[in-house]
Amino acid sequence: MKAEQSDSAESDASSKAATIWTLELQGDRVQELKLATELANNTNVEWAAPWAKGVLNRLTSVGKRVDMEFTAVDGRHCDLLEMHGKVVLINFWATWCPPCVEGTQKLKQVYSKYQAQGLEVVGISWDNDKGKLVKFIAENQLKWPVYFDGTKPGKWGMAFGIDTSRRGRCPRRHRRSECAA
Repeated sequence: MKAEQSDSAESDASSKAATIWTLELQGDRVQELKLATELANNTNVEWAAPWAKGVLNRLTSVGKRVDMEFTAVDGRHCDLLEMHGKVVLINFWATWCPPCVEGTQKLKQVYSKYQAQGLEVVGISWDNDKGKLVKFIAENQLKWPVYFDGTKPGKWGMAFGIDTSRRGRCPRRHRRSECAA
């Protein structure tokens, strides 16, 4: 009986998470916030509450200062609070993700065009191979700081409710195409 309840709770949480992603893609912030709040406060599924709280954090962080500090893979210190007054784009990505790699090239163009006007980019990598990531950064001449901890979703992915599924696939479409130079 407990296994059936556990399976049912997992299925319910997964269904709500999928609905939250759908609502985000549809731009229905009111319903997305409502459902994420419900999931954050009313589940006993191990992954669901922290993920939903991360979604709430991400949705309510727009236009607010974000407390994110780390040492980038190139050794540079990165603290978003020190970027006050600038537009900061936080890019969650991985070298193994073809749409992410494609989007990185577009993002480089946007960064080059607008950095002097106050745009900053911060990369949060989901890679598990630091050497491969460092090589990619060097080969593609990425100028912004990139965080790496070798785990998915990692410290910052969970904090913002961004996660890859347990099957290792991205759970939603990429919006990189909206980033035009």
